[in-house]
Amino acid sequence: MTAITTLITKDYIIFASDSIISEWNNKTNGYEYVEYTKPKIIPFKNLNCAAAYWGLAKTNTGWNTYDFLIELASKQNEFENIEHLASVITQELTKRLAEIPLTNILAKGIGIHLAGWETIGNEKIPELFLISNFSDPTYSSIRNLGYSRESFHTFFDVVPLLEHKESEYRKKVLNKLVEEERILIYNNGDPELFNSSANAIFKMIKSLKERKLLSGNDKERYIKITKLAIRFIKIIQNEFILGNRKLIGGRIHDLCIEKNNIFSSTTKIV
Repeated sequence: MTAITTLITKDYIIFASDSIISEWNNKTNGYEYVEYTKPKIIPFKNLNCAAAYWGLAKTNTGWNTYDFLIELASKQNEFENIEHLASVITQELTKRLAEIPLTNILAKGIGIHLAGWETIGNEKIPELFLISNFSDPTYSSIRNLGYSRESFHTFFDVVPLLEHKESEYRKKVLNKLVEEERILIYNNGDPELFNSSANAIFKMIKSLKERKLLSGNDKERYIKITKLAIRFIKIIQNEFILGNRKLIGGRIHDLCIEKNNIFSSTTKIV
């Protein structure tokens, strides 16, 4: 598993993720850790977006999600826009999953945050596409892989529809971000543990902001906040979970995309 957070404001899209990759060992009844440092966030600079994944990371046949996304990033000039990329990822990943010889169907569970800036008229408006085959937030069952636009239905509590790509819906999202100074936050990986701690962190930061006690500029703060959501889960697991049953850990990576197509990372992803 993996913990990833994607935070979206009127000026920034920020990703954070752990880096641990594990394999189950029946003999020890626990996990073996095969990766601690490689990022799970892949930039697509030409499309002003990035992808971060959780769930299935690799198979014993040699296939892995990181290389799959890196290969697509090398071909990004072939994609018309971010939604085209979301569609291709969904189609190609569906083919790969069908080829993977896993007897445990839940082992094929995977999710991807694909987030970036879309040009709508004269405006740059952020969007997050959720690409996933998990049926619900408990990750206890999977369905056919698909993708959805998340920003409009998150703000307005409606069923996600592909028609939400139209300018009237996109501009309502922009209004929420700019006029109401709202922030979108997406957490995935271990909802029961993750969401409660992440929500508590953001509530605390909001309280500090209201008291005018926050230091640093917006970009620095948002990067720290997004990484802190991952770090907190890592600490809880290190302190309270059996040594070979941890699923989140390793280096915590980040990536910030500004709407003028500036990419930056404190962990040198770019």
